[in-house]
Amino acid sequence: MKFEKKSDDSIVPGFMFGLVILGPAAGKLKYTLLDKQDITLLQNYILEAYVDVDRNGEGACVFALAYDIKRGKDAGRYIQDILWEKHYGGIAPGFKVAHRNGITVDNRLENLTLQPKENSHFRASTLKDPEHSLYWSAVVEMPHEAEPLYMKLFTAHEEISLLKEERYFECHYPPCTRIEQRPQEFHICSLCHITRYCSATCQSLDWSWHEPICLQRPRPLNIQGHLDR
Repeated sequence: MKFEKKSDDSIVPGFMFGLVILGPAAGKLKYTLLDKQDITLLQNYILEAYVDVDRNGEGACVFALAYDIKRGKDAGRYIQDILWEKHYGGIAPGFKVAHRNGITVDNRLENLTLQPKENSHFRASTLKDPEHSLYWSAVVEMPHEAEPLYMKLFTAHEEISLLKEERYFECHYPPCTRIEQRPQEFHICSLCHITRYCSATCQSLDWSWHEPICLQRPRPLNIQGHLDR
């Protein structure tokens, strides 16, 4: 977890937030952004990344799912719902907690709002440019040594088995939150044939982080029917 000062001039100077690792989802390690005052929730909850796939074919979104430590994984809730109830007392009937900037793992209180339940967060997640977000600025400063350490826990075949369970992939460049709107939409790294990117720009920016993982993967990898375009 990392604490950073907010750089937005509209924010109280010196106020801080925390960047928390959620774990793997949609083909990469995911983070969530929390206000410093809400980091204490980690004393009672375990946070994990969760991929919510739209039943109407509008794509997928990654959320931070919170599990009560005392109740185990039978009691998972979206962290944005817990935060809203903590600070505002409840969610009005017929409404849901949504993210103003469309980044569904940016769970700072100022980024949360109520919307009618019929409003799709899948469409909203594609409305903003993630490059201009505070989430992007925070994640891009991370050292990102976590993913190589995580991947060392698995053999190449175990890693492939995990990735084959993914239906939608998010761009692998850590701060980018663009996710495929249809399966196998993004292009694949030509060396490892696993990692996916939304653009050549993100792939180039990600190379310094992806290289240690890419070079240790055996080649060629023949992953039939799922990861090859």
